[in-house]
Amino acid sequence: MTRTLEDRMADMTPWIDQPENRPQVILNDVTLRDGKQALPWWNLWTKEQSEKLLSMMIDMGIHQAEVGFPAVPNDPESESVEYVIQALGERDLFFWTLARAVKSDIKNAKKSMRGASHKGIHTFLGTSPQHRESRRFSTDRIKSMVRDRVRQVKDCGDFLCEFSAEDATRTEIDFLLEIYGIASEEGADVLNIPDTVGHSTVLQYVELCRKIREAFPDFVISTHAHNDMGLAEANALSAVEAGFAQRIEGTLYGIGERAGNTDIMNIIMALMSEGGHFAQTLGKNLVNKKGDLCRLLDEFSDMTGIIARPVSPLYGYGCTTNRSGIHQAEVAKLKGTYVWEDGYDFGIAGRPLFDISPLSGKGGVTALLGEQASEINDMTLFTHFLRCVFSPDVNEHSLKSQFPSVKHESIHALANTIYRVRMKGQNEKETIECLEEMRSLTHDIIRDAMRIYVREIQTS
Repeated sequence: MTRTLEDRMADMTPWIDQPENRPQVILNDVTLRDGKQALPWWNLWTKEQSEKLLSMMIDMGIHQAEVGFPAVPNDPESESVEYVIQALGERDLFFWTLARAVKSDIKNAKKSMRGASHKGIHTFLGTSPQHRESRRFSTDRIKSMVRDRVRQVKDCGDFLCEFSAEDATRTEIDFLLEIYGIASEEGADVLNIPDTVGHSTVLQYVELCRKIREAFPDFVISTHAHNDMGLAEANALSAVEAGFAQRIEGTLYGIGERAGNTDIMNIIMALMSEGGHFAQTLGKNLVNKKGDLCRLLDEFSDMTGIIARPVSPLYGYGCTTNRSGIHQAEVAKLKGTYVWEDGYDFGIAGRPLFDISPLSGKGGVTALLGEQASEINDMTLFTHFLRCVFSPDVNEHSLKSQFPSVKHESIHALANTIYRVRMKGQNEKETIECLEEMRSLTHDIIRDAMRIYVREIQTS
């Protein structure tokens, strides 16, 4: 019986009975496999941490996860995969393991998946000229290997098969279509399109997905984009929005080999945002949990020590922070003028709206002071004072020349405090804890500056 795309999509979320509740875009989290490849040996997760991380993802509503690369029996990686599946294998998740197009790899992948209710094996083989030259594989040998190994996966019984033509974006299109044709003939369910070295621009990747989708309309087309040119999310998202892909592989924080992978949280937030028009395509379970996304990322950071850069889009600690006076003044009146408000649906509340800086204006300073602003008789002058205080070139002489009525001992104490805090900020890592401490210290300086202003400038 010929299986349709809808049949294959349903096969990958079999715990969802009602068709209207099934996702139209399937998310496969590969943090435990591709993400792990980004970590130095001294910071690799234990199998207990891997279980906890995956349990968090299941609670959030992720559809699938690739839980490891169990190539060698009794190896730590195989033991980790088996441990995770024994603990979580009956949960509502589709489990994948990775295997080279090698008979022993697939045999061990099957063994390690015992205990998983919904499972598949993802097998891959490099197809580009670079990979063929490196491995000294002829095109005929590659075709034979794909045929034999996909058939082996399907002979495992109740396993689905995902096939990746590794380095697909640098493979000749005619040969690539022939390879995917062999995989589909042998029963592959998912045709994954890896941009293995982040080689493609958006138009190139979307066009490749279009050609593969048109050639294999009854198969799930999946994206696997790397971020070497900073385009991983753009490539994956564009392929889905264009209708040429139905599945995205990615990792938390986009961690992975070299510059990383598609950031799966960025994808979720983008698809669910007001401008994405794709919220319901991810399925009800994930949509209902969207308010917990940032909390999950914070827990991931606490557990692993991996943190998002403050300027990370959508969820970084500073993703809502404005330091320009123009921005601050408008945000104080209407948050949505310079802040992506959809982010608050995902739990970014608590990220600061603005910080004081030498670029701040009186509107931002007034909003920052709140009720205390009533103590200031000239907000323009006080703002000028703060801009000088927080200038990178501030020193006792510059402050005294600008504000001669301020006592020497006041300026000396304030300048020393500013210097100590600046040195601390420059020498500390940009962890959330450090950033919050620096904000607290900055507020202390503002209070000191305000006392000096009220006592020695305002009354002069």
